[in-house]
Amino acid sequence: MSFPFTFTNMSATGSSGPTSITYGTSTPGYGTSYVMTLTGGIQYWTVPFTRTYSFTLAGASGGPTGSTPAPGLGTVLTLNVSLTKGQVIKILVGQLGVAGVNASAVGGGGGGGTFVYNNTTSALIAAAGGGGGAGVTGSGAFNSVENGKNGTLTTSGTSGNSNPSGQWTGGTAGTGGNGGGIGSNGYAGAGAGYSGNGSPVQGSSTDFSYSFLNGGVGGGGIGGFGGGGDQSLGGGGGAGGYSGGGGGGQNKDSQGAGGGGSGGSYDVTGGYSGSATNSGMGYVTVT
Repeated sequence: MSFPFTFTNMSATGSSGPTSITYGTSTPGYGTSYVMTLTGGIQYWTVPFTRTYSFTLAGASGGPTGSTPAPGLGTVLTLNVSLTKGQVIKILVGQLGVAGVNASAVGGGGGGGTFVYNNTTSALIAAAGGGGGAGVTGSGAFNSVENGKNGTLTTSGTSGNSNPSGQWTGGTAGTGGNGGGIGSNGYAGAGAGYSGNGSPVQGSSTDFSYSFLNGGVGGGGIGGFGGGGDQSLGGGGGAGGYSGGGGGGQNKDSQGAGGGGSGGSYDVTGGYSGSATNSGMGYVTVT
């Protein structure tokens, strides 16, 4: 049995999580009754010893566009938690939003949030918010608006960016474990939260991201696993997290599109030690 151990996305990409466990004999507890299982892309790990464990978890970054606007970075959060031998810990590792294509005015998907949940006691331990998907560049490029937003160290997500002219608004931030929203005339889908799904892409009743408690699938095959929202008309998808990020405003008249809002984070100890620095897939390291 070897610690530290890092739980990863095991090479899965896109809106759905891994379908098989690929850690092999390196898995903590391998060969004993304390093994891992996998259901719906979510990993279940049984605690091998009663003691205090250190968890470092990172939300995934948003999807890029292959052009100037940058996707938002995922939050990296560290905390110490006492666990009891035999408790089952449910781990959802967030995945990158799918990359968009700027020349085709396709924005990036929202990054998925990463969650650690005590399945035995039915209590959330921690959640690290993902980064918002990048918007596309327009004729009046304004990168600070077209960039996706970085994850937060608060429980609330952030709003999506409006497009550079401000004519096409970004979606509202999620709070209290809920998903984010879309703007009054915005288009990209919002990120999901711990308990609430993200608002769907404008004009759709089915293209939405699912909350952690509802399985964490990303929106439209574009949002990252962990509740990332789908892009639409160049706007970056909102990120998943404890609360979801708002969707980015659309690319109207080639003005450019807004980047997606980021996901919020949660720490059961209230310490909130960390920063928004993760530029790739999510992960959870246990020590």
